[in-house]
Amino acid sequence: MQARTRVAGTEVCRYVLAFGVLTVLAVVAVVIGLGALVKGAVWLVVGASSLALRCGLTPLAVGLTVVAFGTSAPELLVSLVAVLTGKVDVAVGNVLGSNTSNILLILGAAALVRGLPATRGALRLDLPIGLLLTGLVMVFGWDGAMARGEALALLGVFAAFMVAVFSRGGAGECDVPSRVLTLPRSFGSVLLGTATLLVGAELLVRGAVYLAEAMGASEALIGLTLVAVGTSLPELATSLVAARRGETDIAVGNVLGSNVFNLGWVLALAYVVAPGPLSPVLARQDAPVSVLATVGLGAALALRGRVGRREGVLFLLIYACYVGFLVWRG
Repeated sequence: MQARTRVAGTEVCRYVLAFGVLTVLAVVAVVIGLGALVKGAVWLVVGASSLALRCGLTPLAVGLTVVAFGTSAPELLVSLVAVLTGKVDVAVGNVLGSNTSNILLILGAAALVRGLPATRGALRLDLPIGLLLTGLVMVFGWDGAMARGEALALLGVFAAFMVAVFSRGGAGECDVPSRVLTLPRSFGSVLLGTATLLVGAELLVRGAVYLAEAMGASEALIGLTLVAVGTSLPELATSLVAARRGETDIAVGNVLGSNVFNLGWVLALAYVVAPGPLSPVLARQDAPVSVLATVGLGAALALRGRVGRREGVLFLLIYACYVGFLVWRG
């Protein structure tokens, strides 16, 4: 009897040890994956921007295309990897969670540094298009799936947005890197950045999914929180630095432009590649939260003309309540 008890105790210890080691490895994978996504995006943007400038594109065109697409690369790679590996809730949660955190967390934090005034472009184009795309995702996903035709409709709205951005002569959403690399170094930076993004996305998705299973949490919860905030780190850094420098149009434009890219480019492209299920919970609960966050931002900008410290604190409190609700929901 004692021998059996000893054997059982040994097996439990081995299981606990193995579980602990795997959990630590998953956390390490998530941390390395996030770091790789941020670094890979920087290398990709610098290399691709240098190539575009050497090919004769203007800085404006580079900023609105190469840099904008490059800074959305983390969300795009994570969503594609998640969809192609059957982790759809991680992909959709990543996009919706990123958009909600972009407004409530990132703009809320930036507003504490400096008040963020409204811009004509944000109120007339960026914010309405972001609201339209979020509403379409909510409607398309209400029945628990998104077809390729619906994803193409999102891409069509995004294409119209890009045409409007170019026609208005610039948006100021992003900065073009000042240094231009040599041709070989430009190609090398693009290749290295792409490879780093792929590795980072794979590590982040695998680590996040394991942690979700280990904690008994849903993949949607991990996508809406850990993955979403992680892939939004470039936007957070950009907005905080811009607010500190007084470049408030970049802080607001960076967030709103990122939201449009996340829905009209990242999520749409993922479902064009692999149309299929979309969790009704995400469409019926989390998409409406993103809609309300966008409406709240629009109301603050339209009625008060700015997002001040008071609104910033309110946004952060609402985001904390939302994360608490997600943890409660599981």
